Amino acid sequence: MEIDLSPVRSHEISAVMQLHAALLPISYPRSFFLQLLLQPTRLCLVARSGSDGDLVAFISAAMHPGQRLEILTLGVLPLFQQHRLATRLVYAVIDALTSKAAAVTTVFAQVSASNSSAQEFYRHMGMLPSGDVIRDMYRTLPCGSRDAYIVSRRIDTRARDALIRL
Repeated sequence: MEIDLSPVRSHEISAVMQLHAALLPISYPRSFFLQLLLQPTRLCLVARSGSDGDLVAFISAAMHPGQRLEILTLGVLPLFQQHRLATRLVYAVIDALTSKAAAVTTVFAQVSASNSSAQEFYRHMGMLPSGDVIRDMYRTLPCGSRDAYIVSRRIDTRARDALIRL
């Protein structure tokens, strides 16, 4: 399966918004996506199916001071899951946003306490819960747990070639 990864383009914002709405239970305003285009410390990568070029996955992230990279959103259409696409997206955004001079980056994400598949994915990536629960983080969810965990991992970015090959 041929999949191309690249930064989202301005004319794709509506399609990315629709993909987010289809895959995530939280609605994000258009301004969230515009910030991903305009702020140099933020990035949205999309995955396109090689056969038709349709968007099949996304990741958005923000780089914070102290070499801390936050995964904001991540989603893959069900037909394209189980092909390491989410893993490729995580490492691609790490490579794109981390400083070439920095040795170590901490990667973290907030994960719903009721989203066991996301928790398993991040555990497989070596991102472990901090132990603290953020109460009512997802208060706009219509049902299920509204609590979240922070999962994180330190990554040696000097091993960039190994990250890119994943």
